[in-house]
Amino acid sequence: MFNYSWKKFPYIWNETPFQVAYESDFAYIEATIKRIAKTQLGESMAENVQKMKDYLKDTPVDEIGLKEYPFVNFRINPNTWV
Repeated sequence: MFNYSWKKFPYIWNETPFQVAYESDFAYIEATIKRIAKTQLGESMAENVQKMKDYLKDTPVDEIGLKEYPFVNFRINPNTWV
């Protein structure tokens, strides 16, 4: 996603939720999502993470756990999905 309001760092990192069945192969889903995300983001992701870390050094924000790679979280939904 692109942030037009801040020229120094025009990226917005956000989660993209979707649902999968409980019977799904979670390891396969996670590996596939990570592989595709890394392919789409390319090497520029690492450069942009470093830029954000550099910006944060100049703020009162302490370590916020900025991840340097795409990651997948599985959460249980009260319905029939994960």
